[in-house]
Amino acid sequence: MKKIKYKNIEYQNLLIKCVEGIHDTNLQSNVYNNISSFKERSTNYKKLAERQTLYQISSELKNDFIYENMTFLYGKLRDSSHSRTYYDKIMGFSKICPYCGVQISSSLDHYLPKRHYPMFSVDPMNLLPCCSDCNTTKGEHKQLQESETLHPYFDKYSNVRFLEMDVIEIDDNVAFQYYLNIPSDLSMQEYRKVAKHFELLELNRMYSILASTEVHSQIYNLKKLYKEGGKEALQQNLDDIYYSNLHAEINSWKTALYDGLRKSEWFCEKGIFIFEYVSDESEGIEELIPIPNKDKSI
Repeated sequence: MKKIKYKNIEYQNLLIKCVEGIHDTNLQSNVYNNISSFKERSTNYKKLAERQTLYQISSELKNDFIYENMTFLYGKLRDSSHSRTYYDKIMGFSKICPYCGVQISSSLDHYLPKRHYPMFSVDPMNLLPCCSDCNTTKGEHKQLQESETLHPYFDKYSNVRFLEMDVIEIDDNVAFQYYLNIPSDLSMQEYRKVAKHFELLELNRMYSILASTEVHSQIYNLKKLYKEGGKEALQQNLDDIYYSNLHAEINSWKTALYDGLRKSEWFCEKGIFIFEYVSDESEGIEELIPIPNKDKSI
């Protein structure tokens, strides 16, 4: 979960480029004639987002545009040589997905989904770079009151630790459970967005998988440290890694991971010896389906 800076894009220029060279001259004229309306809606979007009341925005189609017109414009923004420059510029706002803070941004997400809010299909303030997993998982989530997710351009992000991780024993193995604390510098309304974001995008699952992979890559060294210097040497090493990650990013999954590991007496004395990496890609053996006997009468 990362905040990103919105860099100004001239909405008027983007709209003009989206319809440049298209065969549908009626749509082209309608866009030209209503550029001021598009800009007014965008201004209102910004005001509501800054007040954390974006759920109040209208989802109605306006100015004789239909849903197919707006999705067509987005397709042009993404695919047309005339307007692709703007798509790429928005993609460049963040190389790392702001929704999960982990994977590489590979697509643009409509914060207000274009199916429900078609008039904002090409509004730059509604378009956010993100990874394909978060884009798919978020889907067409309607940003209704008290069920909104974080808007990386506008929402406040805490400067206090709120992402935590408990290391626990499940089925004679080590498991990693991520959860949230309410940070002191966020209101309940702001925190609800963080919590909904965490839940909707299934970040506990993503971070837990990443944590298991990380520990798998470090387990040899952790056991070696324990053998050479006991629990104290192991905890000192975990402390060093924790503070290094904390300095880089206060609420990253790695910061939470190493904080939980260094504080866990159970992990430092037993967990490191029972940890076994389990890949999500493991498959069972598929049972063969018997070949039907064609000669058998029905």
